[in-house]
Amino acid sequence: MSVTMSAQAEMELQHYLRQGSTAKKPLKEKLVQIYEAFFRGEDPSLGNPSFWDELFLLKVNSGFIEGELEKLSAYQLHELKENINTLFYKCIVTLQEDYQIRIVHALQTLCALIRGIYARNLSNYGFDVIDILMGFDSAESMMQTLIGHANTFLTTECPVGLKSLSLKLLLVLVTATDNVSQNTILEYLMMNSVFESLIQLLANPVDRQNHGRDVILLLAVLVNYRKYESANPYIVKLSILDDELALNVSIT
Repeated sequence: MSVTMSAQAEMELQHYLRQGSTAKKPLKEKLVQIYEAFFRGEDPSLGNPSFWDELFLLKVNSGFIEGELEKLSAYQLHELKENINTLFYKCIVTLQEDYQIRIVHALQTLCALIRGIYARNLSNYGFDVIDILMGFDSAESMMQTLIGHANTFLTTECPVGLKSLSLKLLLVLVTATDNVSQNTILEYLMMNSVFESLIQLLANPVDRQNHGRDVILLLAVLVNYRKYESANPYIVKLSILDDELALNVSIT
């Protein structure tokens, strides 16, 4: 009798363990399914008003997002413009939240989207990219909001990781093309400056230690954007900078 009970208990335990071992799979598969549906042109948010809040709680799979974009033909990419615009917009909206994990995941998603789109080597660097990422009509306001959030993260009491990720996003934007002057999206960084935020980081010994390398690289790219074609505000501001400490760091 005891043997029978023991065998039955073991069978029940194995059944429980099998359930436990597969319990994680639907969560992982669900995330993949969401993005697969998204890149098929479907709207996975239909019928779920909390969809976007839930999505940005999930760990970002940047490689998967970029890989899915790489699979698409130019025609498919243009057909998915509305979905991509929506995802880009929802990422920016999420940046105003107080829940830090959502902010981090939104920034990571933006990095993956931008890298994925630029990696397609579209014939018209700039306008095609801007339209596919955020749409012509919304681009100016969305970039103004995005850069505004980046400035806030860089200049307030935010964790080191969030500041690093904000700088990473800016670097992804400015280094997306081999020729910086062909990267039209930098026009928005000319109109919405991050110069003061970067100098503030350099002027703070702790921030300079944590982020100085990325800041210098970012400034170096920004001052080279169409520097012979028009007035580059970063060159002008750097030339009149009177913060000796920041200036010494920025030119060494």
